[in-house]
Amino acid sequence: MANGDESPSVTMLAKLLPGVRPKPVAELAAAAHIETFRGGRAVLAPDEPGDPGVVVTGLLRTVVTLRNGRRATVHYTGPREVFGLPRLFTQLSTHVEAIRDTKLIKIDSAAITRVALEYPDFGWFISQQISLAYASLPRVVEELASMTVRQRLASHLLQLAVRDGEGDLFVEIDQETLAEAVGSVREVVSRALSSLRDDGLITKTGRSIAIVDEPGLRRSVQ
Repeated sequence: MANGDESPSVTMLAKLLPGVRPKPVAELAAAAHIETFRGGRAVLAPDEPGDPGVVVTGLLRTVVTLRNGRRATVHYTGPREVFGLPRLFTQLSTHVEAIRDTKLIKIDSAAITRVALEYPDFGWFISQQISLAYASLPRVVEELASMTVRQRLASHLLQLAVRDGEGDLFVEIDQETLAEAVGSVREVVSRALSSLRDDGLITKTGRSIAIVDEPGLRRSVQ
């Protein structure tokens, strides 16, 4: 479920857009609102316009549908990162979804365009953010084209992992979502998880996956 009744303060938005000057931040804040999404909810639908924004807390994923009908995650967006900027220029056949409960700030597309044209340094910031997002595409292409499901799974677990209070890495996720992340099916992902567990790289209890050998898991991607 999403809501968007609250407006962000200029101070709050400035912390999420480091390097952007106060005047453009103030104009963007006036055209922004805060929304919260439960895990699994759509943030931006495919082939439709939608307002870009920045993640406050939580995690988003950008998903494509492959020719075989399966879905694959091509990008993750975490706190202090922006999402949806390419939609300023074109419609995209991608989904943007919340993986876990996520708080974000959406900013009116027309306001972003106006501010970018008025303040060239903000326009440069937008260009940098789009470049950073697309810089991950070669890795995504390589994963889907040449990596095994086990390798892709290890890569996504490392990207999804968060540290608990004791510094341990863990992932809270179901197998269906993992299957969609790597462009496979639950049965294949289940076997890959068992393989990683048998090699002492992870442990699994329900939806919780603990990474017990981070260096080993990283080596398994190579």
